[in-house]
Amino acid sequence: MARTFADMQIEVLERAGRDDGRFAARVRRWLNDAMHEVDSDGRWEYLFTSTSGAAPLTIADLDRVESVADTTADYALTQVDRDALVDAFADLTTTGTALYWYRSAPTTIAVYPVSTLTLTVKYFKFGPDMAAGTDAPLMPDRFRQVIVERATATALRATGDLNGAAACMQEYDRVLQAMRESVLSTPAYQLRTYASEDD
Repeated sequence: MARTFADMQIEVLERAGRDDGRFAARVRRWLNDAMHEVDSDGRWEYLFTSTSGAAPLTIADLDRVESVADTTADYALTQVDRDALVDAFADLTTTGTALYWYRSAPTTIAVYPVSTLTLTVKYFKFGPDMAAGTDAPLMPDRFRQVIVERATATALRATGDLNGAAACMQEYDRVLQAMRESVLSTPAYQLRTYASEDD
């Protein structure tokens, strides 16, 4: 049976030896913080997705971008820092054939030159906070213990149990490493480029 937000709260509270309402509210925050910390640790496949829409394209759960393509003309755009574009071209309202993409806001992909085109963005999303007891992280169930260990370490530090917190962090590191090895597997085939200096 999949581990839910309610299950994780119960475990952290029991291990911390606290069950008052104020501490429980803090545990809920610590569990979400732990989940986001793990999610930001790698390019996890369970967070990978794509979407399409007109430029500029706002994506509410946008975290890390893998690629941006002009769907209409079927070619990839080059990522450029907004400040670099301003330094090079000054006016980012110039219209033309889009060659570059940049973040005009934390969750908005814009293009330069400005063009009316459809973008396809492949990206790693930012998982939603858990709120209801039945909510669950997006990660595979077998690794959700990593969230519990991280949140329990924080809870034990808050109660003054530094040795217990250190033990939880060791287990957190162990489970996170196992998750990396299982989920972030190295492909058997490595892409060879002709620009290699070893040739």
